[in-house]
Amino acid sequence: MTNWVLLRGLGRDKRHWGDFPKLMRNAFPNSKILAVDLPGVRGESAVPTNIHDMVDEVRESWMEEASEKENWNLLAISLGGMLAIDWCYRHPNDFNHLVTMNTSSKTTSSLFERITPAALSTVGKAIISKDLRQREKRVLEITTNLANINEDLLDEWVDIAQSMKLTRLNLIKQLYAASKFKLPKKLQIPYTVLASKADRFVDYSCSQNIARRYNAPLFLHETAGHDLTLDDPNWVIKILQDI
Repeated sequence: MTNWVLLRGLGRDKRHWGDFPKLMRNAFPNSKILAVDLPGVRGESAVPTNIHDMVDEVRESWMEEASEKENWNLLAISLGGMLAIDWCYRHPNDFNHLVTMNTSSKTTSSLFERITPAALSTVGKAIISKDLRQREKRVLEITTNLANINEDLLDEWVDIAQSMKLTRLNLIKQLYAASKFKLPKKLQIPYTVLASKADRFVDYSCSQNIARRYNAPLFLHETAGHDLTLDDPNWVIKILQDI
């Protein structure tokens, strides 16, 4: 039996996985599915300005739940993927397999590949916006390729935003840490890369470059957006089951 840790991305918390953890539990009925928040999303102490220190905080949270006798895999998206790569590089015995989705690195991609101009505009507006509903709608519009944004989903994300207590400063610190992230020279555990060719937030070439650097298998979704597990969770789960 192998358990799974899930890490979300910039400005998001574990509730933004939506129904995905439930689908994971159905697909892996004997496994633990543990979503762990990144630093700062619940209004706690200030977010570190580098990926290393962010990982240390997240790993500490995971270790409160994990047993040395258990086997774990790590699934992460976007900013969470950067933490995941650093985590597996510095602590290769923590996980059996790493899977990242739509992540990027300063090492192998340019600024406007890592965050498209449209996405940068969305993030900038999100930082200064006082209208939570309008902010969350903009985020959904840039991160999902669903034909219609469900009002119930938008309501849910607004409720999450109201309770998150993520400060503007902590969001900026997350963004700064992401901008400085560099890839380690090698990884010592099996690694699989997933990406969305229609991602409008991060160019999928970022994942291609990372997969090429580590000689990792790469799976590309033709139509999904940045939030791959929202747009096509079953596609992701099918790949995870085959690992």
